[in-house]
Amino acid sequence: EEADIEVFDISTRGIGFYSTSVLPLNFYFNAKIILGEPDNLVYTVVKIVRIQKLENTFVYGCEFVGLPEILHPAFKKYEESLSE
Repeated sequence: EEADIEVFDISTRGIGFYSTSVLPLNFYFNAKIILGEPDNLVYTVVKIVRIQKLENTFVYGCEFVGLPEILHPAFKKYEESLSE
């Protein structure tokens, strides 16, 4: 299933996003994440662990499944770039 999403939070633990698509709790999906620069891609699997319904959209909280520790510095660098 393809769904348009808008990411509002990202860390080494997971992502938070908005979507108008209805996705089930405990749903696993493949994600391609661009950390700032287009050539800074991370491919991973995420699991939906939290859902909140708003008026016309849903707020999802997901955790990464098996994200290798070698990718953690890329996330840390991205987080730091947001606070500059």
